[in-house]
Amino acid sequence: MSPNIELIYSLSPDFVITEKGMTKISGIEKLKKLGLNVIEIKQAENFDDIKNNFLFIGELLNKKILAQKIIDKINQKLNNIAVNKNKKDIFVQIGQKPLITVGRKSYINEILDKAGYNNIFINIDKSYFQVSREDVMLKKPEVIFEVPM
Repeated sequence: MSPNIELIYSLSPDFVITEKGMTKISGIEKLKKLGLNVIEIKQAENFDDIKNNFLFIGELLNKKILAQKIIDKINQKLNNIAVNKNKKDIFVQIGQKPLITVGRKSYINEILDKAGYNNIFINIDKSYFQVSREDVMLKKPEVIFEVPM
C-alpha cells in the first residue's frame, strides 16, 4: 500500500498506524522524516493476531477495556456459530486480478473451519496467495465465496 503522504501530514495526526509488510517502507520513512509518530503493528495472519492488534490500538487510544469488551463479544459470536454438519469444500476469492485466495495461516481459514467449511487450499502454508482458475477448478469447490476488496 502506498499512503498519501501529503494528505496524512495535512491531518496532523497524533500517530499513524501501519501494518508491517502492508505499507511500503519508503512511505513509512517519509512519514517519519516529517516528524510523524509512526507505529507499526504486526501483520495479522490469524484471528489471535487481529485481537492482539486490536487490543494494542485500544491501549494507544486509552480504550483498552472497551477493546477487550468488543473482542469478548466477537469471541462469543464465533463460539455460537452453528457448525455445518455436512462440511462443504469452499473457495474464498479475495482478489480478482490476480486471483488471490486464503491458505492455512489466514484468520479467514480459522473462521471457515469454525463455521464448518473445508478450505480447498488448506494445504498451502501461507495466509494469502495467487492461484490460477485451473487450480481452483481442479479442486472442485462446492461453494465459492467472493470477498470484495
